[in-house]
Amino acid sequence: MKAISPLVVAYVAAAQSLYTTPVLLGAVSDSLGLRADQVGLMITIELLAFAAAGLLLAPRLDRLPRGRIVILAALGVGIANVASGAIDTLGALTVARAFAGISLGCLLATTSAEIAHFADAEARYARCMMVALAFGCVGIFIIPEAARRFGHAGSYGYIAAVVVLLVPFMRGWPPQPPPQDAQRGDLRSLYPLFAFVVLLFFSDGLVYPFAERIGRALDMDRALDLILALSLGVGLFGALAAERLGGRFGNVRPLLVGAWGTALSGLAVVCATGPVSFALGASAKNLTMFFLFPFLLGAAAVRDPSGRGAAAVTGVVPLGIAIGPFVGGMLVERWGFPVLGWVGVALVAVATPFAVRLLRPTR
Repeated sequence: MKAISPLVVAYVAAAQSLYTTPVLLGAVSDSLGLRADQVGLMITIELLAFAAAGLLLAPRLDRLPRGRIVILAALGVGIANVASGAIDTLGALTVARAFAGISLGCLLATTSAEIAHFADAEARYARCMMVALAFGCVGIFIIPEAARRFGHAGSYGYIAAVVVLLVPFMRGWPPQPPPQDAQRGDLRSLYPLFAFVVLLFFSDGLVYPFAERIGRALDMDRALDLILALSLGVGLFGALAAERLGGRFGNVRPLLVGAWGTALSGLAVVCATGPVSFALGASAKNLTMFFLFPFLLGAAAVRDPSGRGAAAVTGVVPLGIAIGPFVGGMLVERWGFPVLGWVGVALVAVATPFAVRLLRPTR
């Protein structure tokens, strides 16, 4: 457990702003009076920077000092969030969020690559996610209150404080083997997985970032923060199920089950008519998303034990999500929220054949 602790801490730090995206989006929208398409474009730029950093770093991670990268990237996340809280113009805030994205991309890619070296990578990813989800649930409670008191400065300030306070616990990174000792897989064998990931997380990025706005549209102001926190907490059971299941049924079949579950749950969220249907849809979405994610990273780890594949996947994930808020913002402005769910289901249908191509023995 001692060897995994810095990895858990680094994963928690990397995931905080991702898991609390809906309330962060709501806080900056209300504080600066932004439209859905404006804040969607800002988040898209942040996620594109996240993706670019992860993808550029991934092929080199078996040769770079990963422990040092994690510390510097976490400090970068903290600085970017402090700067974001101090800015009150959309253009400058977008630049600060791009810097946050670069730092997050480096932090998550490096952490994911390290976890991929373990034989039980799926279970370890799941444990990291469970701890990160617990922190995320707390954040969903705190961020809206911080926003009510201090505007978006309070929201981004909370994220900065959490990440910076975690930095001292990232010391003691596992020893790094010499590059020639690493088992390098062929990253080209992961191209179908990358295509699947882009389409899957494009689908997710259409719905999840707008969950807070959907709840407000349903006049759920009083109960919304509680519902979002509890629904994120349900994701713990999805990650726990993934940990228990491990690699018994391979990576791809559980991945497909989770992908279709999250797409149909997203449709339920955008078509919700009240608190009960919204809560059920949001809970099911988090349950299935955090069930599938360990298998997603596990599929990459199996095909490239050096960790480069898992790092690349963490870069491809935000590339998919990045498209969602911008496209979703435009769709919402024209047709309303329900169209997001239908487009999301269609994207998973297109993605499915790419995952099916991976259904062959890898161990």
